[in-house]
Amino acid sequence: MVLASLPDLVTGIELSCLGNQLNDKKDNKNDMSETNLKNNIMRTLLLFFTLLITFSIQAQTALTIEGQTYSYSSADSWLGYNVARSTVRAFTFRNNNISSVNRTGYVLQVGAKIYGTGVVPDSIPDPTPLADYYVATGGSDSNPGTLAQPWATWQKAFSTVTAGKKVYIRGGTYFPTGTSYSSSYSGAYASGKSGTSTNRIIIQNYPGEVPVMDCSKMTQASSHFGIRLSSCNYWTLKGLKVKNATQHAISGGATGIDLRNSNNNIIENCEVSYCGGPGITVLYESENNLLKNCDSHHNYDQRTGGENADGYIIGEQSYRATHRVNTMTGCRAWDNSDDGYDHYRANGILIFDSCWAWRNGYQPGTELKAVAGDGNGFKLGIANTDPVYVIDRSMRRLTNCLSVNNYTRGFSSEDCNYNMRIFNCLAYGNKQPGFNYVTYDRQDTLINNISDANSQDDRLKPKQYTSHNYFNSNPIMTSADYGSLDIGQLGNARKTNGSLPDIVSFHLSKVSKAIDAGINVGYGNDLGPFQYTGSAPPVVPPVVPPAGDPVLYLYSVVEDSTPSLVTIYYNQILDSIKYPTKDRFNVKINGVSSVASSITVSRNTVNLAISRDVKFNDVLLLSYVKPSTNLLVSIGGMQAPTLSSRTVNNNIKEFVVPPITPPDTIIVPPVVPPVIEPKDFWVKISVQMLGKTYKDSIKIEIK
Repeated sequence: MVLASLPDLVTGIELSCLGNQLNDKKDNKNDMSETNLKNNIMRTLLLFFTLLITFSIQAQTALTIEGQTYSYSSADSWLGYNVARSTVRAFTFRNNNISSVNRTGYVLQVGAKIYGTGVVPDSIPDPTPLADYYVATGGSDSNPGTLAQPWATWQKAFSTVTAGKKVYIRGGTYFPTGTSYSSSYSGAYASGKSGTSTNRIIIQNYPGEVPVMDCSKMTQASSHFGIRLSSCNYWTLKGLKVKNATQHAISGGATGIDLRNSNNNIIENCEVSYCGGPGITVLYESENNLLKNCDSHHNYDQRTGGENADGYIIGEQSYRATHRVNTMTGCRAWDNSDDGYDHYRANGILIFDSCWAWRNGYQPGTELKAVAGDGNGFKLGIANTDPVYVIDRSMRRLTNCLSVNNYTRGFSSEDCNYNMRIFNCLAYGNKQPGFNYVTYDRQDTLINNISDANSQDDRLKPKQYTSHNYFNSNPIMTSADYGSLDIGQLGNARKTNGSLPDIVSFHLSKVSKAIDAGINVGYGNDLGPFQYTGSAPPVVPPVVPPAGDPVLYLYSVVEDSTPSLVTIYYNQILDSIKYPTKDRFNVKINGVSSVASSITVSRNTVNLAISRDVKFNDVLLLSYVKPSTNLLVSIGGMQAPTLSSRTVNNNIKEFVVPPITPPDTIIVPPVVPPVIEPKDFWVKISVQMLGKTYKDSIKIEIK
């Protein structure tokens, strides 16, 4: 470093503010003495600062200017030291700057005037991001890896970095030719190297810059990896892009970022594209890894028909009684020739939150199906089919995810013999079922989901608990229920912090029938992954403990058809053999306890028969106190929480007496005598006279 402006500190500082403090003296007779006073003060200050720097700073390298020695670090960054408040607040030496703040708020900088700040800060901010090592396109691996003398390759950083160290990779495109490891070639790899929970190994982009690893010059007839970590723990990879790790042999695959047998790692804000195989993989006995805000797209293994290029793979894990947990949040997968998310033989817990998948199963950029690609948005298996391993805990947990316009299915169990929990997800416009469960009939829980405009109806199973869903077989939603159906918005640029973009597509419109059509299980009352902001307050998703699914109280209700029955709903299938006695539950109607006459448990409900019928406008409060034995538990062994004065929904309809309507007035028609038409007739006459009878007929004519 050349401190070219430092002589200005000695010769060119204008004490303007200090001079202003002295300018109150207006007597012209004292002008000369004031000038002398100023000069004396300046010499004193310069001498003080010079001595202070000399005695306050110790470092590896020194620079002598005007007879004084100034020290700086081997990293070519000037050091800063705090000194007593009675003299100077702080010195900071960064990027040809020397600055200090004194008690009155004045700041001194090289080549600058003294000026008042009005505030005495605790320290002067450092504009240069700091790391232990740096990599840049114009660097050399023989350099010390400093900011001024960076390394040239990512592999040098991966080989050198140790626990607690950070590497910044500067922006630009890097073209590795491949480093051989385990019969394959990688742009950068590490094996058996780990940090700790408090001293992670961090390799990330230099803030504000985008480093890209372009693997197109790796042409060996072998398997290729962009980044590969094997048996590495407590690493963070952040802000890195990998592309063009392509196939160069039918037997050799290619992967963008690969973790295997590695734990407690974070892959954040990374992007993988145009690789000849899966984008990001987490394989074998790997656990407690987090994939956050990553993108994987346009991956296509053309030599093998597209059957291996998934966006993400977490799989090939053996079963363990203490289940391995891996989590994905805010990730996107699109235009991959196989599946968006593929979890073949993932015998552990997988957690997905706010992950998107669209247009998978196509030859990227076309409307043609990849010959051997499956085309699922989310493929959630295969997982153990051995009955020994069948458990009751939810091993697949999806919240706020969407799967749109994939070549086959939206969400598919794919021979996964584990329970699943899917809340507030959307399957739209897929060529096969939105929700696809074929092989195993498990006690899955599906709540607040939308399956719409898929080419085939959903395939569900009898043991599944489904509540408050709009399924494809009952198409009551239309395009008017969505703010937009523009699939292109899903690929919009992420926010500056790496989180998903703000879009309108597949959000609910203000007239959507999905608004308030669900039940709040921690993600809002609306159906689907996007809550309509005009109808519900922001909802903070609950933290799901990796050990298992907690039993959550959902709601309770008295229906009009069963006015003396209180039904309590939980989010888990409950043990219907052993459960609490009826006296552990209390129902108050308008403040008066109503004794439960019986209790039954069925699937995810507790049913309490109470002593009287509930009437319209009755106010009901429910309480539950855990007993010491026969707890209310899920079939997975998780306990239901204690309840205190929970409001019971009263769905009893108001009885309305219909009004008495008088009968209509009956109008009696007047009696009209019959009209006799004129007609001639004969009358027979019989007369007795003088012992004789005389008979005759007389014709009578009526006119």
